[in-house]
Amino acid sequence: MDDVTERIFRAADEGDAESAFKAAMLYKDGSRDVRKDLGKYAQYVKRAADANPAVQDPRAYPKIALAALLTARAYKYGEEGLPRDAEAAKRYYLMAADGPHGPGSGHPLACRMVGNWYAKGTDGFERDPGQAWHYLRLAADAGDGPSMLAVGRGYLFGTYAPADREKAEEYLAKYLFRERDEKEIRLFSEYGENEEEAIVLYTEHILENRPGPCLDLLKKLPENFGAPWIRDAMIGYNTVQLGEYEAAIPYLHRGIRIGSAACAGCLGWIYLNGYGVTQDFAQAKYYWELGADGGDKNCASALKQFDELVEKAKKKPEKLGFFARRKAKRT
Repeated sequence: MDDVTERIFRAADEGDAESAFKAAMLYKDGSRDVRKDLGKYAQYVKRAADANPAVQDPRAYPKIALAALLTARAYKYGEEGLPRDAEAAKRYYLMAADGPHGPGSGHPLACRMVGNWYAKGTDGFERDPGQAWHYLRLAADAGDGPSMLAVGRGYLFGTYAPADREKAEEYLAKYLFRERDEKEIRLFSEYGENEEEAIVLYTEHILENRPGPCLDLLKKLPENFGAPWIRDAMIGYNTVQLGEYEAAIPYLHRGIRIGSAACAGCLGWIYLNGYGVTQDFAQAKYYWELGADGGDKNCASALKQFDELVEKAKKKPEKLGFFARRKAKRT
């Protein structure tokens, strides 16, 4: 064992939290002449979590909170040599969320988890909306994306606090335009439900479905936005509402490829009336069938009235109103 490693273990044994965390990582990875040992890894992680914060360098606070979170998980699932212990897990989750130096020094993920458990009354936590709101706010203010969305939603609908439109807009905008790391980008490229909800809430409730402002927002979203299907679908939908049908068509096709039944409905109406395309009733029926198969009720209704709609379209194309109240979201 070299001198640097010896100093790390010496300081860890003397109560230095950051050194204890470093020692834990050495045992976890088996590096610097230290043999991998998950049991000792758990011991040193717990030692870091239990370190007296009053005598620690404040720069070590994030490591202490993370160590508490890792220890909580080990107790929750009985991993790394620690016994399964629900009470111990709860205690360490709270330590991780509260942080070594009070509110604001906790781990954002721990704050979100504890907030969600208080909201639902699960995982050993009694339901407590006040505590749920407290921890979700801490997580959101620390930069946790899903918590920003939860807090924005909470202010929008007055779930845990009085409704506040300005604060709802603030947190939803923070969520939409936050910086994403590569792991998060990969995650949301596969599972974009949160991203979808955030856009729908913002455009529907904050921008009140006004096509111009909605398009301005959607086009400002970063290129690596985690849910491109809803972004493209809504750009297409709102472009249709502005009457720019030719510009909307590529976006609607992209929306259809990833499952937006509402986009199929819009294309059906475009082909029925020849908006920016050659009027084509067969194509209209095709897209409405596609949308109906995807669960879109308006498409199903259009198919029931298809012959009547065709006769009307032959005489005088209708304005695009059949889908006007639809939200371009994945169904």
